[in-house]
Amino acid sequence: MAINLISKISNNCSSFRLTSTSASFLRRILRTISMSTDKGKLKASVGPHSVSGDSDHDDDTRQSQSHSKRKEQQKTDASKKTKVKEQPMTRGKFLTEQEEHVENAKKKILSLNISEKRKRYFCKDRYTTLEDIPNWQDHFSEELLHDDIAQKWWKRNKSQAVSDVKPSLNVKISLFQGDITTLEIDAIVNAANESLLGGGGVDGAIHRAAGIDLLHECELLKGCSAGDAKITCGYKLPAKNVIHTVGPRGEHPEILQSCYQNSLDLMRENELTTVAFPCISTGIFGYPNLNAARVALKTIRNWLDSEDYADKVERIIFCLFLEKDVVIYKEQLQLFFPVERDKSK
Repeated sequence: MAINLISKISNNCSSFRLTSTSASFLRRILRTISMSTDKGKLKASVGPHSVSGDSDHDDDTRQSQSHSKRKEQQKTDASKKTKVKEQPMTRGKFLTEQEEHVENAKKKILSLNISEKRKRYFCKDRYTTLEDIPNWQDHFSEELLHDDIAQKWWKRNKSQAVSDVKPSLNVKISLFQGDITTLEIDAIVNAANESLLGGGGVDGAIHRAAGIDLLHECELLKGCSAGDAKITCGYKLPAKNVIHTVGPRGEHPEILQSCYQNSLDLMRENELTTVAFPCISTGIFGYPNLNAARVALKTIRNWLDSEDYADKVERIIFCLFLEKDVVIYKEQLQLFFPVERDKSK
């Protein structure tokens, strides 16, 4: 606005009644003002196009700045995209570190001799060795052979026996009523859920006794489907390994059979000779206790009859907690693993 005023005065100074000297003086003053205005970032020229020229220049400057900002924004966006793409790699690195931690924990356990390992047991000195558990042949002879109630049961049910007498297999079977987390054997079986991250009942008890390293290893297994089985280290358990299997919810014999079959296959694949099973799926999963026991016994008997590896199996233990399961297994074992007795009885 000031430039327009200066321009008008300069172009029309002849309309004022001034002497040539005064007019010359006034023009010098106007030039001084114009130069001073130029220092305020306006053009020195006071022509009619000066404002338009400054505006074009400012527009160019703004466009240049805007272009630079866009480039910076594009760089920022690209950097963010790169970081997003790198996140899976970060997660992968985390898993690798976790795998390394798990491997180191397992190596540490395996490097210990039995005396050193026992000092780390969660159960302290309350562990149970294989020598403390009688086999089925001895158990029957000591507790059932001369028991009147057992003999009466046998007379009523002996026609239901599904297997022949085979003493070589009877010495490979045991009943144990107690805490599965105290067994000092090659492997105990965990009645797990699909996540393998712990839960209630025997699942929670095994995780608590084994310690946090069991959870770390189970996280790497990425779950387990019903009927399948996966194996881990036992860590602070007396058992060297834990075989995790997921039983069916409700009564599904084929799935329950797969639990026992796949667990036994893992036993063979890892060259283990002793294993203990809990009553799979009979808790909150709702499988009837008697029917579940019959599936377990039939599957294990068939596996022992058909597998060459059976010769290397030292003991398969049925670990029971409820009294009703103890009664069921004492009865059903006589049908699936019958023992020699007096022919008259």
